[in-house]
Amino acid sequence: MIKFRFQPLLFLCSTIFIILLIYAPANFAASLKTSKDLNTGKHLKTKIDLTEEIKIYKYKKITKALHYGNEFHGLKTASGDLYDKNKFTAASKNLPFGTKVLVKNPQNGKFCFVTINDRGPFEKGYGLDLSQATYKSLGLKGSHLVVCYTKKPYKYHTHKKK
Repeated sequence: MIKFRFQPLLFLCSTIFIILLIYAPANFAASLKTSKDLNTGKHLKTKIDLTEEIKIYKYKKITKALHYGNEFHGLKTASGDLYDKNKFTAASKNLPFGTKVLVKNPQNGKFCFVTINDRGPFEKGYGLDLSQATYKSLGLKGSHLVVCYTKKPYKYHTHKKK
């Protein structure tokens, strides 16, 4: 008697599962291509867009990275922008301001895009100062080696004394 009582429910669940199995992957891929930000209505970058963009970043450098302290939040950077610890920015002694850099944590595979807007770090042996948001999104703790990718090779800046 119990067997017949749940039979229609079992049939309904298995039918829904089969329909989802057939149609969901196609709908999911279509939604990835057309995803929009609900607040602004702007097109969001999808995984498909990111893989194409990452291919452009082909110049690689491995360096140590630190993060800015909270005491710099709201102060002017060398480029004239205000430092915001919640934005994906970084400081570099060598790269020009406005350069987009793909920074990757080789230990966990996480990566993000940052914009160079300041000079530093001023500790010997370090190549980047990352904002707090960048540092957390990469899953870094303390000082770590990171892999930096840029679109074109940059020569080191030479500072001439006057």
